[in-house]
Parts: sequence; C-alpha cells; structure tokens
Amino acid sequence: GLIEMALLKKAVGSWALPFRFITAADAVPEMAGTLDLAMRLSAASLPKLAGQTVFLIDCSASMTQKMSSKSTVILRDAAVALAILGLEVCDSARVFVFSDQMAEVGNLRGLALLHIIKQEIKPSGTYLGRAVNGLASLGVIPDRCIVLSDEQSHDEIPACWARRGGYIINMAANHPALKLEKGWMRLAGWTEKVLDMVRAVEEVG
Repeated sequence: GLIEMALLKKAVGSWALPFRFITAADAVPEMAGTLDLAMRLSAASLPKLAGQTVFLIDCSASMTQKMSSKSTVILRDAAVALAILGLEVCDSARVFVFSDQMAEVGNLRGLALLHIIKQEIKPSGTYLGRAVNGLASLGVIPDRCIVLSDEQSHDEIPACWARRGGYIINMAANHPALKLEKGWMRLAGWTEKVLDMVRAVEEVG
C-alpha cells in the first residue's frame, strides 16, 4: 500500500537505528515485514567494516531491564539491534549469545534474529569470561570481537584473542566511559555510532 511504499522510500539512506524499527514492529506487528525490509534498506548505505566480526550478545537476566525509565526497549533488544546493524555493514559477521552458556545464532538477519533470541534464549546468569573462552576453544579467531553487555559478569574476562582487538560496549553504562584493558576497549553507554568508532580506532591503529 501507499504507507508501505512511503516507509521504504524514506528508509533508504536514513541511517535510522534498528531499535526504532523494532519498537515500531512491536507496536504494529502487521507491518513487521515492511519494517524489516526498511531496516535493511536504512543500513545499506552505511560504510562497510572490513574483515570478520564476532558479536557476542549478553542475554542474561540483568539485560531484561529497560534502557531508561522512559523507554520501552530492554537492554538485550538494544544490543540485538546493534548486532542487526553490524550484520548489514560488516563484510563478514557471526553472532553468538551467552548467559550461563554460549551458543551461535543461525544465519539470521533483521527482525528474525531478535525473534529467535526472544523465543529460544532463557535469561540466566552472566558468564562473559566463560563465553570468551568458549569462542577461543572453538577456534573462532575474527578480526574483532564486539561484546554487547551490561558487564555484570560472575567471572573474570580473559584477554582478547581477536586479531585487531575487542570492544566491550556497556549497554547500561555501569563502568568508566573509556578504558583499555587486556586488549579490550571498553565503552560505557552506546550509540548508533559504535561501529563508526570501531572503524576509526582501527584506521588510526
């Protein structure tokens, strides 16, 4: 219809963050298909990030809190939104989720990625260290690893093993704003510019 056509036209080059489309799809589920396509079109014109990226998403119980008192979006869904954006702009990407255990999410993009995580991942404890060690033991050696978490981990986080380093994006801003530790660049808070920051850091390095 006309509404769908207008939405898709406006999405091209809009650079709108995926969580805005996720919120819209929750409010108007009958338009989820159109919103999913619009979300992909929105990211299509963004600069690409070379090499392979691993996204490690915290799906623990603490990630079910809302982003703020005025928001309807929970931290986990905002994290998935950033991974959805990453899948569109990275040359190659894999998505893993963790709580008590770590697992890879299938080759899904857009709202399908959020749907499967909502349906199949049961929130529990936060074992980020275990997840990072699990990735290393699988022989997964990406160019970079981007962790999306609130960092309420029950175990110690080992040194980053990715070729170009790692990034821990604290979705809840629970730790200092910017810190480099064990090969991890830690950033408190998040923004749609996270991937731009990663690109800029690597260009300087």
